[in-house]
Amino acid sequence: MDKKESSIISLNLDLEKIDENVLSEIIFDAEEIIRQYIVKEIGDKLVSDLNITIIVDKNDKITFTIDVAFSAPKFLEMEYDNIIDNAIRNAAKVIEERLMMYVKK
Repeated sequence: MDKKESSIISLNLDLEKIDENVLSEIIFDAEEIIRQYIVKEIGDKLVSDLNITIIVDKNDKITFTIDVAFSAPKFLEMEYDNIIDNAIRNAAKVIEERLMMYVKK
């Protein structure tokens, strides 16, 4: 099962002010949001092999690519795709909020 979702948001960022430290902090916060959401929805004892990958490409724009995978028992009968989608949406909101501090004025 391979499902890709993408959204493009143009923020008119001042890219000169967004350095590696800023991007590292944003990635860390996004990973934590995803981790917390999945653990809250499924339970920390039932989630294993949680793998969160966030790739940032910074050229004339900034692109974040987020990939999430984990293992959980099948007996839970949960909509795992929905949980992952919601976790990524929450992380995307945090990323956007953090980047809004660097909009050109």
